Amino acid sequence: MDITLHTLCTGAEHIQSLMDITLHTLCTGAEHIQSLMDITLHTLCTGAEHIQSLMDITLHTLCTGVEHIQSLMDITLHTLCTGAEHIQSLMDITLHTLCTGAEHIQSLMDITLHTLCTGAEHIQSLMDITLHTLCTGAEHIQSLMDITLHTLCTGAEHIQSLMDITLHTLCTGAEHIQSLMDITLHTLCTGAEHIQSLMDITLHTLCTGAEHIQSLMDITLHTLCTGVEHIQSLMDITLHTLCTGAEHIQSLMDTPHSLYRGAEHIQSLIMDITLHTLCTGGGTHSIINGHHTPHSLYRGGTHSIINGHHTPHSLYRGGTHSIINGQHTPHSLYRGGTHSIINGHHAPHSLYRGGTHSIINEHHTPHSLYRGGTHSIINGHHTPHSLYRGRTHSIINGHHTLCTGVEHIQSLMDITLHTLCTGAEHIQSLIMDITLHTLCTGGGTHSIINGHHTPHSLYRGRTHSIINNGHHTPHSLYRGRNTFNH
Repeated sequence: MDITLHTLCTGAEHIQSLMDITLHTLCTGAEHIQSLMDITLHTLCTGAEHIQSLMDITLHTLCTGVEHIQSLMDITLHTLCTGAEHIQSLMDITLHTLCTGAEHIQSLMDITLHTLCTGAEHIQSLMDITLHTLCTGAEHIQSLMDITLHTLCTGAEHIQSLMDITLHTLCTGAEHIQSLMDITLHTLCTGAEHIQSLMDITLHTLCTGAEHIQSLMDITLHTLCTGVEHIQSLMDITLHTLCTGAEHIQSLMDTPHSLYRGAEHIQSLIMDITLHTLCTGGGTHSIINGHHTPHSLYRGGTHSIINGHHTPHSLYRGGTHSIINGQHTPHSLYRGGTHSIINGHHAPHSLYRGGTHSIINEHHTPHSLYRGGTHSIINGHHTPHSLYRGRTHSIINGHHTLCTGVEHIQSLMDITLHTLCTGAEHIQSLIMDITLHTLCTGGGTHSIINGHHTPHSLYRGRTHSIINNGHHTPHSLYRGRNTFNH
């Protein structure tokens, strides 16, 4: 950790767990860059074929041919990472060397890439990184969150679910640009195949060829929710998150700053409701408001208690803690020890470099999620935010905002959605203060929103959603056929 590589690491096949490194070189050939969050892409993303879940982004870049850009959050790409096949888990690292041929670089957190990482096949989980190189050839860069694209995105064929984005660039030829949330792209990400789950990184590099970057949860939800098949019952959450690849994420209540990676079944985390059982994968149980059965939300058996008890869950390596409603254990989500209190206290968390603030239910600190300073107020004030190019609508507690391209976003109440849920096949029963009758996923699911009963089939082409009584909108949540008839 906290290493400065000033040498030319050539042919390193297995470089894992490089933390606190600044990459000052060009990461070339990186095929798999995963878990890069909070990155600012300052390079030109070229050849990106599939960029999904682009949320809250200012595209100032030319993303050309990028096939899959997923889950890049708050990143500043200033480098040209070309051919990098696998870049995973780079957290807090400052690479000052030319890592050439590194096949396996994993767990690099908080890194500043100032080097030329050529041929790196496996670099995963780049967190808090500043990429100052040009990542070229990125084929799959998905889920770029909190990015500002300052480059020319050319060839973008499929740009879907861009929420709260200001496109200042020429997005041409980009086939799939989805789920980019709050990212500043200043780089040319070319050929990156799979870049998923970029968390709290400042990418000043162009990660090219990154093939697989997945799964960003337990973050200051400025994340991209991509491919989420089952997201149910998200209540009172500050969703700035990208849930990527999560097949079954259900019933996340009062749990901000969480990244659930691959959680297949998280159901019925409900407020002021009688919660009977939470069956997660292997039968994990959790009782909210009263009883405590620790549920292993993550791989290592992380525990979390909402409203009452506190079992510190190490969200990251350092054992980050978070208490909601009651106690405050400041969790250093990033290097600087970012804090966030929901409902009660306010510790302004600098989600980005500029110290963006967000207060839910009580105080209002307008956060400029993009360059233009887009605002959104839930429950009380209404600052209409143009979530997409000019036609996105969404109704939150009485207000009407146009939402386009969201595949499955249903019944999100009292949530600060600056998120793109892309590919989510099942998002059910996100309900507040209502009578929840049934939460059935996959066939005949029902949802009651403020007194109305709407059996919405959460699959392609026939999903229905009723927000705040009143309006019945069968919106087809998939590409090319989104319909909103309020």
